[in-house]
Amino acid sequence: FNDDKNLKTLEELKSLGLQIENPDYEEKTKPKPLEGLTFVITGTHPVPRKEIEDLIESLGGHVASAVSRKTDYLIVGEEPGSKLQKAIQLGIKRINYDEFQQLIKERSREEVRV
Repeated sequence: FNDDKNLKTLEELKSLGLQIENPDYEEKTKPKPLEGLTFVITGTHPVPRKEIEDLIESLGGHVASAVSRKTDYLIVGEEPGSKLQKAIQLGIKRINYDEFQQLIKERSREEVRV
């Protein structure tokens, strides 16, 4: 495609409305550092809960409403509820919001190395 004639043809097709890029391609190839992980959120955090949930899901993770043996991490904020006790009983990893952000950074670096 790196021929002047081909590039000109591509530009003409684009100007006629042909979509060369696939918008779904980036989403499908975007790294998913939280893929396969399940999170539960308890307490209040520096950002709205919905924002945390959306971030988890956009990075391939799953958000559950209750702690279970399938939970990988409980994100604990100020004034946590009964979910904290349940996580302690089940031996679920507990992290705060800052540690959650660090987890994303670490797992993102692992994605790049692979």
